[in-house]
Amino acid sequence: YSHMGISSLMDPSEDLSLTLESSEQFLQQSVRWAQGPLHHLQAMTNLGSFHWVKYQLERQDKAAGDHPSLIEAIAYWEEAMQDAVKDANSVTNSAAAMCGPGSEPINIGTETATNESDLKSQSLEDNLKNEEYQVAYANLLCNLAQAYSEMGTQSSKQRRSDVLSSALKTVESNKTKSGQKALARALTQVSEAYIASEQAVSAEGLLRSATTYLSTVKDCRFVYQRAQTMRAYGSLLCQWEKRETEGERLLGDADKLLLTLPCRHIGNKT
Repeated sequence: YSHMGISSLMDPSEDLSLTLESSEQFLQQSVRWAQGPLHHLQAMTNLGSFHWVKYQLERQDKAAGDHPSLIEAIAYWEEAMQDAVKDANSVTNSAAAMCGPGSEPINIGTETATNESDLKSQSLEDNLKNEEYQVAYANLLCNLAQAYSEMGTQSSKQRRSDVLSSALKTVESNKTKSGQKALARALTQVSEAYIASEQAVSAEGLLRSATTYLSTVKDCRFVYQRAQTMRAYGSLLCQWEKRETEGERLLGDADKLLLTLPCRHIGNKT
């Protein structure tokens, strides 16, 4: 269901409303039938990301803080974060009601249990021993940080700082390719706060580290994050006396990387 929801969004029909409706239904079903804490976390993250895409398409209609799609994205991501902190094997799927009359709540992770140990409670600390879960959780926190930055309130700024700190702690020791990408993403987002507070040296240190992590990752799935980090670094250097040339080079390299990605159009937007 997750793959079908994402695929329908990336390859839209001419009627955008039908594309969005179809994608949302698939992603809701993904949450409904998710098995285990990792799949539940990923499904909820995807559903929140769907509303984030809607927000990007509609963001000119309303102020960010009042935009229903942004609020919806944050709500799903925050629920996923709260579910992760709860007893991971006894989380009742609150999204079951979205699947229509007759849907019954299911207990995440219990239907497929094969032995007694599978039925034991798993805390967030237990789940975070799994490297794949670490990456999924860190990316969820980075999604929330990005959404909080759109809100622009003082409380959302503090929440952004809190979730980014948690994201960094979650993947700081993860040596997998996905873990390095998630760490680089978190470092890049933290650097933005330093840039906003005019702490350019600290921001450069974070961006240099993020660039280093990503330079060894050749997987095409991480091209977008490499480009985003390079753009952030380049924009910083362009504001730095005598480093403008280096900054412009990084911006150009980032644009070239983005051109290697397959372009999809949703609602006349790329």
